[in-house]
Amino acid sequence: MCQFWEDPTVEILVGSDELNALELEFGIEFDNDAAMKLYDARVQEAAILIKKMIQEQSDKSHDSEQIVDELTPELATRVLREIWRDSFKARSYILAAIEKIDHEDRTRNIKQGKQAR
Repeated sequence: MCQFWEDPTVEILVGSDELNALELEFGIEFDNDAAMKLYDARVQEAAILIKKMIQEQSDKSHDSEQIVDELTPELATRVLREIWRDSFKARSYILAAIEKIDHEDRTRNIKQGKQAR
């Protein structure tokens, strides 16, 4: 696995381009111990280590509803822009969601208007 690093004599693993790429790809974070285990591991061992880290760290993460509820307007805008840029398919989902919410809001406003009379 040490061949994964561009410079196999690298002394600082956490924060290296290689680990940053893995963290980004799998949504995990390496501490020094995990980085050292990964550095010394064979490919199969590294795959098992990464799989365990994904499971452990995803168990500790918030559920998706809570994450959405905690989004600030600024962060939500940034997230939507990032998704919009990355995927044509995601664009259709975003547009469909906007249309659905817009329809629900219009329907609710019409019902509230009738009830106010």
